[in-house]
Amino acid sequence: MDLMPGDISLSLLVFSFAVAMLAGFVKGVIGFAFPTIMIAVLGAIMPPEQALAWLLLPTVTTNLWQSVRQGVKAMWKTMRKYGVFLVAGCVVIIPSAQIVPVMPPGAMQLLISVPVLIYAITTLAGKPVRLPQNPGRGIEAGVGAVAGFFGGVSGTWGPPTAAFLTALNTKKAEQVRIQGIIYFPAAVVLALSHLYSGVLNADTIPASALMIVPAMLGIVMGLKMNDRIRQSTFQRITLIALILAGTNLAARGFWSIV
Repeated sequence: MDLMPGDISLSLLVFSFAVAMLAGFVKGVIGFAFPTIMIAVLGAIMPPEQALAWLLLPTVTTNLWQSVRQGVKAMWKTMRKYGVFLVAGCVVIIPSAQIVPVMPPGAMQLLISVPVLIYAITTLAGKPVRLPQNPGRGIEAGVGAVAGFFGGVSGTWGPPTAAFLTALNTKKAEQVRIQGIIYFPAAVVLALSHLYSGVLNADTIPASALMIVPAMLGIVMGLKMNDRIRQSTFQRITLIALILAGTNLAARGFWSIV
């Protein structure tokens, strides 16, 4: 499967670099949305399989950096704090993935988008849903299971995870870090899966590796921006991103069904 022609134009390369840098910047600021931006923009100018191949390696790299940016000690501390959420998500993602073959196309995108949109819109409207800082193992496991279920059937962990962390009023640095920890193993599995599928191959790996450079430049700038903005600004930006992500999921689900 040749998804990367040898004569890529300079204009396409420059444009793709700009998209990867923008996606990395957004991810650095709020912790998610890198694949969403990459596939939405690049998928409009190239085959979706090619766009997917180009985003795989930078997705792995940016999530790793997001996880360890403040040190391995901080990463382990966060993993222990959200251990129940992580374990519940990983346990549920395996059986939920088996539902995909029997589920109507687009149904899960619609199911994800509705609660995410309701949560983000009502919170922005001044009626926030808040969970206690220590919600208890039951609530944490339940939300982790929901996020894992969504991840298994649709590959979309970001919106429900970000909504849960925002409802907890998680500090911005920790919220970005825990998202990197959650998404990194999923990104590795996805990349390995597409080595098997042929999407990521000897032709597409060089372009995907090349996208690491602008993606890392973007995420470094985004993380610096995250350091500077206030907690309230961070949450507002996250909620706006959730509305955009929820709208995108709803549109994809709707057009898949009709």
